[in-house]
Amino acid sequence: LSIDGGKTWMHASKNAAGVWDYSWLTDVPEGTYTLAVEVTDIAGNTATRTLDFTIDTTLSMPTITLDNADDTGERGDNLTNRPQPNFILQHIDADVASVVVSVTHDGTTSVFDASQEAGGWRFTPDRDWTDGSYTLSVTVTDKAGNVSQSTPLTVTVDTHISIGKVELINDSGVVGDNMTNDIHPQFRVTVPEDVNSVRLSIDGGATWVKATQGAAGIWDYTWPDDVKDGKYTLQVEATDKAGNTITRMLEFTIDTTLTTPTIALDHKDDSGITGDNLTNAKKPGFILGNIDVDASRVVVQVTHDGKSEEVALTKSGG
Repeated sequence: LSIDGGKTWMHASKNAAGVWDYSWLTDVPEGTYTLAVEVTDIAGNTATRTLDFTIDTTLSMPTITLDNADDTGERGDNLTNRPQPNFILQHIDADVASVVVSVTHDGTTSVFDASQEAGGWRFTPDRDWTDGSYTLSVTVTDKAGNVSQSTPLTVTVDTHISIGKVELINDSGVVGDNMTNDIHPQFRVTVPEDVNSVRLSIDGGATWVKATQGAAGIWDYTWPDDVKDGKYTLQVEATDKAGNTITRMLEFTIDTTLTTPTIALDHKDDSGITGDNLTNAKKPGFILGNIDVDASRVVVQVTHDGKSEEVALTKSGG
């Protein structure tokens, strides 16, 4: 046998079954070769036959990365809100015979074939993934039987976000009525800890301000500019590390004015000269005026002989 165009020849050995074998004793470098086989029988007849073969001992290590278009969080954090994210496979040699992707999730490993497209090798799950952590690796096998595996890649799928509470902190009226007499309203937003941005608007989204994170999951903002009296709709937009966004509304009112009330002796009990506030009624009636419709508490203070008493009133039909 010869693999150098007949310059050097090796003698094969015949085994008991009549088969001739030969194993090259020295290392043969990678490359494409033509094996020349020359056989001679007892009568001296000679025949030659050739065989083309290739020696390939190397295979590039493949890589797998999350497609930038599906890396919906910060670039390179491998967080995505896509249930069927796309992955890019690179360093795949041209002579590969098999490219498979192993996916491990919740202790279970599944193996899928990768696909070769015009732009290269890719992998996309055949169904939606549930939220959680996934570890992927690529194994390639070439036509020569060499095998190479990528470094594992761990990605997290996160498709959900929520807002726990939106509160008006300086609610100066009845607790929970979202009314305040402070022209600098203060708001608190409670969200999951993976939220990394909270912004607010009170002008229908024309302008936005960013809340400040305090304790984990707690975001606060106090309006620095004076906000005029009126009814407002607070828009709260929260975004998490995976890029999920949610919006929630809160109706609130700023009311900094209150009319000065009046109190007068009921004219029916003004038994003296009208307007002299003299009465012979032991239980005189009084008329209260200029009471705003949004009054939540009305108290009359009565002072007599150095003693004061407060009486809480209820609104009558008149």
